[in-house]
Amino acid sequence: MARNKGGLILTKLIIPQWADLRSSVTLHCQFNTGGDSLYSVKWYKDDHEFFRYTPGLNPQTLVFGMDGVNVDESKSSATEVTLFPLTRTSNGNYKCEVSTDAPNFPTVVEDANMTVIAYPEDGPRIEGLRQIYSIGEFLEANCTAKMTFPVAEVSWFINDIEVSTNNKK
Repeated sequence: MARNKGGLILTKLIIPQWADLRSSVTLHCQFNTGGDSLYSVKWYKDDHEFFRYTPGLNPQTLVFGMDGVNVDESKSSATEVTLFPLTRTSNGNYKCEVSTDAPNFPTVVEDANMTVIAYPEDGPRIEGLRQIYSIGEFLEANCTAKMTFPVAEVSWFINDIEVSTNNKK
């Protein structure tokens, strides 16, 4: 996926398609300036800048506050940005923009979407079941899968046969 502008090449953008809500995520933007001086690397979420690396300035990094984007500056640099903690609003389109220095400031850009999900911490909890039922007896039970995003889909099975949807409530 090489994107280039003159000597500047964006060689690889790594943005996970899926990110776990309970983990950090590192976005990678690898590039080759082709011998030109790096001017800046900017990161955007949904077209709003949230991180800038400019080697010619002090400090070199600048973070812009944005809902759902929490930058761990100690783990972020010219080629990567680490986000932690993630939230449900961390979903979106992430873009890396790399520019080399004057006089032309050539710029390359690449983007990808990331969706935040929350895997269940534990297996589902089933309540209301007895050990033995008679044939034809009504069965009522509750299955709860805690802390999932998006909401977990639950399927019921009796003797390894899935219960049809018209028999479920």
